Amino acid sequence: MRLWRRVYEERRKIALPILVFLIANVAILALAVFPLQRSVAGYENDALDATAKLGRARQDNKKAKDARTRKEEADQELKKFYADILPGDYASSVRLVLFWVSTAARQSRVQPLSTQADHQPLHESRLERVSCHVTLRGDYQDILHFLYLLETAQQFVIVEKVELAQQGTALNNPNGMLEVGLDVATYYLGG
Repeated sequence: MRLWRRVYEERRKIALPILVFLIANVAILALAVFPLQRSVAGYENDALDATAKLGRARQDNKKAKDARTRKEEADQELKKFYADILPGDYASSVRLVLFWVSTAARQSRVQPLSTQADHQPLHESRLERVSCHVTLRGDYQDILHFLYLLETAQQFVIVEKVELAQQGTALNNPNGMLEVGLDVATYYLGG
């Protein structure tokens, strides 16, 4: 112990300022640096959270823009469908259905027997439905070909219902002709 005391007394002018400096450094470290380190770490976490939220917000924004673009494209396609594909009124709708039924019947060699048109407005829609009940006679292959031609028509014609029956008995109908009743429909934009 004497050695330390002697060193202290001989070097007091140098040792005392160093000792005060060390105590001041420890105090600054304990009172300022450590608390600031914690707040910096907190701010870094906040910055990471904010960056993550910004990334999610950008993704949501991109999804919203994409959805708006898809909606606008769908609206344009729907307008084009209404203008270019659907018939304009009741009379043109009936003519369309009857034209495609007669064209498909002629091409597939089936005989139209009767046609009856009906008109129905759709509930909570601007569209109105025109349906025709058509009765045809022909053999099985010709009827299949008729249905194929009608279903693949470029115009908006829908086969909604098909009823198939054999005509008479085997003695009265040696050719195996079938009678087909079908409901064919299309739609148009009403007023």
